[in-house]
Amino acid sequence: MPRRLFAFGSLLVLAGCVHPTMTSAGPPVVVCGTTLWSGAMTPVVWRLNDPSPGAAQPPAPTGDKLPPPTSVTAGEGSDDYVRLGGGCAKGAVVSVAPLDGARLREVARAKDDHLAAIVLEVTAPVTVRAWQGGKYLGERQLDPTVSEPGGEPGSASPTR
Repeated sequence: MPRRLFAFGSLLVLAGCVHPTMTSAGPPVVVCGTTLWSGAMTPVVWRLNDPSPGAAQPPAPTGDKLPPPTSVTAGEGSDDYVRLGGGCAKGAVVSVAPLDGARLREVARAKDDHLAAIVLEVTAPVTVRAWQGGKYLGERQLDPTVSEPGGEPGSASPTR
């Protein structure tokens, strides 16, 4: 009888030491039908900060001013995901400055073929600005040295 108790007790101790391996993937990041990311950890998608009322708005560029593309797949570096407008019917004209502060990883386009979201590999501080139909939508500052884009911790407005 003592052997059975010892064996049973040993099994309980071993069972308590074994932890099942569980993985869970977050939901993919899909904007206007384009999957920008699908993986184990869902990234934060940043919105533009609303323009300040009464402040002078920068003039809209004639076309997108985007950094050069990178050949590295999204998710393999430090990426920033920025949603540029509210919907998928109309996208935005986008400016990233300075252009050498980032590399373009992915884009999602609205039905009008303008940009709805971008994924950037940010290597130096940059400002992303967007306009829709000539109207300034706002901007987002991205800095690879700050954990939350937009400046002060807690000032960022993520969305999913």
